[in-house]
Amino acid sequence: MNPHRIAFYILALLYLNSCSEDVSPSEDMKNFTQININEIEEVTLPNLIKDVTFTQLELTNASGMTSGSKILIRNNKFYILDPAQNEVFIFNIDGSFVDKISSLGDAPNQISFLVDFAFNDYTNEIELLDPRGKIISYRESDRSYRNVLNAQDQLTPVYGFALMSEDNIAFYSNLKEYLVYFYSRSRKEITSSNVLNEAIEPIDWHSIHPFSQRDNETFLLDMYLSKVYTIDSNGVHTKHTYNFGDNDFNISSKTHSEISAAGDLFGLLAEKKAFYPLSFHFEDDDFIVLRGLHEGTKRKELVFRKKSNLWTITDVTNDFNFYLCKASLRDGRYVGIQNVPGNIIKQFSDADLNANQKEALNGIKEDGNPVLVFYNFN
Repeated sequence: MNPHRIAFYILALLYLNSCSEDVSPSEDMKNFTQININEIEEVTLPNLIKDVTFTQLELTNASGMTSGSKILIRNNKFYILDPAQNEVFIFNIDGSFVDKISSLGDAPNQISFLVDFAFNDYTNEIELLDPRGKIISYRESDRSYRNVLNAQDQLTPVYGFALMSEDNIAFYSNLKEYLVYFYSRSRKEITSSNVLNEAIEPIDWHSIHPFSQRDNETFLLDMYLSKVYTIDSNGVHTKHTYNFGDNDFNISSKTHSEISAAGDLFGLLAEKKAFYPLSFHFEDDDFIVLRGLHEGTKRKELVFRKKSNLWTITDVTNDFNFYLCKASLRDGRYVGIQNVPGNIIKQFSDADLNANQKEALNGIKEDGNPVLVFYNFN
C-alpha cells in the first residue's frame, strides 16, 4: 500500500550542520510520563469538561467546511484550517462567517496543498505552508497574496512550521534524516538540522500539526517515539518521553515490510492493545493533553492535571478534537471543535446542562457546519 494512503488512514482515525541537544527529564518527570492506561479512570466527555457553551459556525455557500484541524485566535476572530479543502476559514466570535483564505494553483503566489498556517507578527500577515517547501503570505487588508519563500530543493516535503524569529523558521519533515530543519529567510538556506529520525525506514506518517506554540514556548511532537521536545534559539531539547507500559509500542522493532499496509499495523496495535501513535500534544501551566490511538481503532484523549498529578482518559472517536488554546474571547476557557454536529448533540443529550446550554445544544443543526465548544476541565 502506498505510504501516503497509510498516513490518510491513521490521521482519519486520530492530522548541513547536524546537532541535537537533549536534556534528560527529571526523576519526577520520568515517573509522570510512565502511564498505565488500564489504571486511569475513563470518563465521558460531559464529565471531563464544565462551563460548556456551543457555537455553531455559520453555513453559507462560501463557508461550508469539511473539518477543522487547527484554530488560531486573532483580532477577535477565529481562523480555522480545513486541510481537506486546503483553506483557512475566518469567523467572528459569534460564529458568523467573515472570509476564507485560499490560493491553490501553480503560479508563484499559489500553493499546491495547504498543510499548516501561522501568523507572522513581524509583517502582520498570515503565512500558508505548502509541503513542497513553499510559503505564501496573505494580507487581510487588501486580500492579496505574495510568495515569501520557495525552497523546494532544500525542504520538500515538510508538514509543519513554527516561526522562531523574524528570520528563522523551524520546519518538520519525517521523510528526511532529521525531523527538524532551521531555515534562514535572509540566507535562503538550512542553517541546522536537529532530532535524528529514528524510524527504521522513512514512513509518511505524521501528526497533522507537529508544532504547537504557547506564549514564548514552542513544542514539537515526535509521534514515532512518543516524545515531546521544546525548541528555542539554542536548538531542540527533550521535554517528555512517554511510556505506556504494557500498552507501549515500539515501531522500530518492526520492519518496514511488516507495517507496509495499514491493516497490518492496526492488527499489531489491536493485538498488543497498544496506545500508539500519539497524534497531538498540548501543554500549559495547568494541563497536558495527549491524543492517541488505542488498540488500533479507538481515538482517545489523555488529560493530566498538574496540580493534582492525575491522569484522566476519555474516548473521542466520534470526532471531538481538543484543539486547545487559551481563548480570552471566552473568559479564558479552552476551545475545541466538533466536526460532526450530530455527535455533539448525542454526547451532551443526557448531560446536566442549564437552560442556556440546552437552548444552544438544541439549536445545533446536524447538517450544518462544525461546532466550536468552549469549556474548562472539571
